Amino acid sequence: MTAKSVAYSNMLASYQSNAKISSYLAANSISSAKCEADLHATAEYDELRRCLGNDACKGYILDAAREYSPELISGQQNLFTHYKVGQACK
Repeated sequence: MTAKSVAYSNMLASYQSNAKISSYLAANSISSAKCEADLHATAEYDELRRCLGNDACKGYILDAAREYSPELISGQQNLFTHYKVGQACK
């Protein structure tokens, strides 16, 4: 997989999640919107934490993570409900 295809795959996943959240909010289904946001945040959080643990990847995101998302470095997960892989929303 090339860097470009990874970027487009990430963009597609983000689009799909945001579109679902928008449709849930339009239908006033706040719990479904939160669920979708939490699932997407969990997937991104886990992937970014893996990157920070990999010296070849870490350099790409470390400065931005320190400034904008310090919870990635500290390991705190208090901004959203963190789910295990395959776990359904509560």
